[in-house]
Amino acid sequence: MMFELLASTVTTVWGMPVSWGDLVGFVTGLLCVYLTVRGSIWNFPTGIANSLVLGLVFFHQRLFSDASLQVVFIVLSIQGWWLWARRGASEDLRVTRSNGGEWGLSCSRERCGSCCGS
Repeated sequence: MMFELLASTVTTVWGMPVSWGDLVGFVTGLLCVYLTVRGSIWNFPTGIANSLVLGLVFFHQRLFSDASLQVVFIVLSIQGWWLWARRGASEDLRVTRSNGGEWGLSCSRERCGSCCGS
């Protein structure tokens, strides 16, 4: 029953069918990013809901690796939620922009990973 609901088509976008699972996954994903940027602890349950819905969609479509990855995301979200709740408001976490050195290091790691990993 749940799979049929998530797989049922809501609308089409540029000729492609959009299912309820796709729509709910997209909306919860956007909401999760918004809440993360705002520094809200509610990003964790929203992210768990997102991963759960997308995991069911992927499983129904027989994309088992993608569905398994959603389980990892759920476990990590539970851990993050627990750690954030435990930390409380005692520590201030500042989000800052990366400097040139950090960008260079990140790009060189990516380049090495894509060259050496294939």
